[in-house]
Amino acid sequence: MSPSLGPRFFAKARDIGMMEEGNVWITTNGMTNSFSSSSSVDIYNMQGVLGIKTNVPNTKELENFRARWQTKFQQDNPTILHGKLDVFGLWAYDAAWALALAVEKVGGTNFSFQKMNSSHNYTVWGSLEASQGGPELVRELSGTRFRGLSGDFSLINGQLQSSTFQVVNVNDNGERGIGYWTPQNGLVRNINSNTNTKQILYF
Repeated sequence: MSPSLGPRFFAKARDIGMMEEGNVWITTNGMTNSFSSSSSVDIYNMQGVLGIKTNVPNTKELENFRARWQTKFQQDNPTILHGKLDVFGLWAYDAAWALALAVEKVGGTNFSFQKMNSSHNYTVWGSLEASQGGPELVRELSGTRFRGLSGDFSLINGQLQSSTFQVVNVNDNGERGIGYWTPQNGLVRNINSNTNTKQILYF
């Protein structure tokens, strides 16, 4: 379910009594990541919903980037008062950084372009050119690993990997973190990288 459709779905579920006691709703990563930008009406309609979302470690680099982004966003969009940088924006930034690293390793001089062959007589296709270095760039991008703003960046089969997810519960005026999921430990209540303290999460 898309993040834009989710609030409408839960509004209808509340209307027909399916948000009352005895019903359990669990949302996936894509929708849960959008909770932070939901309106107060949407949050009201989703009271009690459980979800998992990508855990983004809070670092000094991330705090500084958010502050710079917020300043720039307000300058460019003075009529939007509460713009937020969510995990999708962080992923986009990290993806652009990964592409730049891959291009640097491949070398810009290795790129040549060839006109695309098309069986259709579309003018737009006739003007397009394909990079001959594309396969090499894809291979380099697939092997790119670094610590980005959203956490560890790595691609497996073309998909961005998330090593840790946070389990959240929608209540009151927003979301409340209740635990985490990691590939190594499954569901845990706390993750403390300094002391390696982990508590199993039970429902």
